[in-house]
Amino acid sequence: MPETERGDFFDDLEIMPPEKREGYFNQKLAESIDYAYHHAPSAKEILDRAGVSPSQIRTIK
Repeated sequence: MPETERGDFFDDLEIMPPEKREGYFNQKLAESIDYAYHHAPSAKEILDRAGVSPSQIRTIK
C-alpha cells in the first residue's frame, strides 16, 4: 500500500485539535438551536416554557 498523507484518510474534523473541535461543535450547536427556535414552533415552545433563549445555550457541555 503506498504512503499517503494523513489527510487522505481523515477529514479535518477528525484530525483537528480537541479545543478547536469543541469550538466547532459549540458554533454548530448555537446555529442549530437558533434555527430550530425560529423555524420549529415546538422547539420555540419548549425553550420558551423553560425560560431559555437560544443565546443562553452556548456549549455542548
